[in-house]
Formats: sequence, C-alpha cells, structure tokens
Amino acid sequence: MTSVIQNIAVEQKRNSLRYVLSVISIVVGTIYIILDYINRIEGGNVLYFLILIGGGVAMYLNFNRHNYASNVVLLTSINIVIFLSVEADKQGVGSEVFFVCSTITAISLMGVKYMRSALFFILVSLLLYLIAFWFDFDFVPARKVAENQLGFYRLFNLIVALVTSALIVNFLLQLNHRAEKKLQAQTAILEKSNSDIEIKNNELIQINKELDHFVYSVSHDLRAPLSSIMGLINLYELSKQSGEENCDQLIGLMKGRIAKLDGFIKDILDHSRNSRTALIKEEVLLVDLVNEVLDSLNYVKGFDQVTIEKELIEGLILIDKERFKIVLNNILTNAIKYTDTNKPLKWIKIKICMEDGNLLLEVEDNGKGIEANHIPFIFDMFYRGTNESDGSGLGLYIVKEVVTKMNGGIDLKSELGSGTRVSISIPC
Repeated sequence: MTSVIQNIAVEQKRNSLRYVLSVISIVVGTIYIILDYINRIEGGNVLYFLILIGGGVAMYLNFNRHNYASNVVLLTSINIVIFLSVEADKQGVGSEVFFVCSTITAISLMGVKYMRSALFFILVSLLLYLIAFWFDFDFVPARKVAENQLGFYRLFNLIVALVTSALIVNFLLQLNHRAEKKLQAQTAILEKSNSDIEIKNNELIQINKELDHFVYSVSHDLRAPLSSIMGLINLYELSKQSGEENCDQLIGLMKGRIAKLDGFIKDILDHSRNSRTALIKEEVLLVDLVNEVLDSLNYVKGFDQVTIEKELIEGLILIDKERFKIVLNNILTNAIKYTDTNKPLKWIKIKICMEDGNLLLEVEDNGKGIEANHIPFIFDMFYRGTNESDGSGLGLYIVKEVVTKMNGGIDLKSELGSGTRVSISIPC
C-alpha cells in the first residue's frame, strides 16, 4: 500500500513538471515573438507558433491524464523547434544549447517506466543536432539578428536553457532523494524484522530448552513418588500376609508420598493458570486473605512451632486475589519448612503496606537461611537450594512468574544461619 501511494506521489510530481515545462515553452515562445517583433527580426514566427501549439496540446493532454501522449507531443515539438532554430541561426546565438535541455527533459518525463522512449528521444536530439551541424537546408529561413543584439540573444538563450535545466535537475534530485529515503526506510524495516526474527529465534531456543528441562524434571518428580508408593504397597501386602504390625506406619508413609505428589501437581497447575489466565483484580480485605492462607498451612510440619507476627494495612485493596494467595502461600510454606530447629524462638513476620501506589509485601523469618552461592539461582525452575529440600523446586519460580505477571518486582536477601527476607512490590 505504501509503495502504491509513493508511486502515485511520484507521478503527480511528474505531472507538475510536465505542466511547468509546457508553460515554460509557451512563455518562452511568446517572449521570442514579442522580442522579434520589437527588434524587427524575421524568420522565427513559424518556430514560435510551433512551440506554442506543442506546449498547449501537451498541457491539454496532461490535464486529461494522457501522460505518455503529453510526453510525446512535448518532446517532439521541442526537438523540431530546436532543430529548426539551430538551422535558422546563421549568426551563432546559441540555440543548440536547448538540445541539452531536450535530453534531460526526455529522461525526467519518461522515467524508468518508459526508459526506451526516453532513449529514443535522446537519440533523436543527438541526430538532429548532428544534422543541423553538418547540413544547411535552404527551406529554413535564416533569422537575421542585428550585431548589437547578438549578445542579448545569446545571454537570453543561455538563461532559458539554464533555468529549464535547473528545474529538471531539481526534479530528478528530489526523485533520487525520495528513492534514498524509501530505501533507508525499507532497510530499517528489514533490519528491524531481522532483529525481531533473531530475538524470536533466541526466545524459541530458550523456550525449547526450558520445555525439555521441564518435561525431564516433571517426569522424574512424578515418577519418584509413584515408584515409592508402589514399593510401599508391596511392603504393605507382604506385611499383611506375614501378620506384621507395621501396616499403619506404611499407610502413613504412603499418605506422605501422595501428599508430596499432590503438592507437585498443584504447583504445575498454579504455573499453568498463571501463564494462561489474564489478571483479574478485585477488592480484597488483606486481613481475611492472610488469615485464609495461614489456615491452609496448618497441616505443614512445624507450623505450630512458629510464631507468626502480622503488620497489615486495613481496608480493601484492589488486587488479583488468587495470584496474591499463590505468592503468599509459597513464600510462607518455604519459611515454615526451613525454620531453624536449633533456635528456641522461631518466628515469621508478615508486613503489608502501601507506598506510592504499590502494595509492598515483606515476609521475614529467622530460619536456616540460604547460602550466598545459591541466591542467584533461587528463582530458577526446579532449583533446590539445599539437599534437605523435598519440594518440587517450583515454589519460588512460580512466585517470580506470578509477580512478573502482576507487573511487580521481587527481591530476596538471605544469610545462612540468620534467616531470609523476601520483599515484593505490586502496583495496585
């Protein structure tokens, strides 16, 4: 579409040039008639009337959008008049300079589309010049200019030729400038497209790597609990047959493995929902939401040994409730799981406040902490920062993904043996 518009603009500009050249031919012919009449010079009226007629017909055709026909009429009349003028010029007033104008005019009016026609008229101009130079025809009456007027006519012819040539050259330069700008724009678009393709390819490569890693890890983490459950079932059947009394213990172990498997599947579902669903903001009372999350964590081992301290803002907050619950649940689960059993007082502090239109969530604990070399990778998929971890390795990864989906930011600071602080900022 852009190319079509640009072609129309170029053709309109060429129509304007054709109109201006037709006007120039008419004006110049009229001026010559007046000058010759004033100076009583004979032998040129027929030539001037030819150029007047040619310019008028060309203007009419141009006005009616017969562009090619207008070009042919104008170039033909120009070449004939120039040839006859040179033949009539026996005193050397410089009429031959107009052949230069005619060749430039042919190129500018015909353009690339009719380049063969342009070359034809250039050859015609050259041929007519050579004929006029080598031959003298008697049927062309000579124009007799007074000696004291020769300089004026030479200067006038030169000025007309220069002005016409300058006008045409300016038109060609503008076309060239337009073509260069178009080429630069297309080059920029192409470079951007190549850059976008390269970015997409890199993203696709990264996604494929993550997908391979995801499939491998999911397969392993699903298979491990299932294999363990199968082994415990076999032990349970053997114990039941032999009358051993450890059946209840085996059932308890099975429940533990099933709970782990259920937690892993829940993490995958949370990740999937976060990726697929859009943000759904609603007014939430944070006190109720935090208490709801804490109630759901009662079953987590060690929860009853931790003191929970809360500093929450009151009132309703507009936020994606389900995503915020996922974030808070995963952070608090980690804080509870990795409490330091050697410390007599175990605590977790939850602080939520508003600052500059952002909801700030800070969860701090005095648990075991994380080694410094693990912190840069703590938000990676399936990364486990300690050998004591029996989770899926998806918890903090999901937290980071959810916070990013909510256009927020997350920061984690931890010191081994002292504890961990997670800070999250979410725009409301």
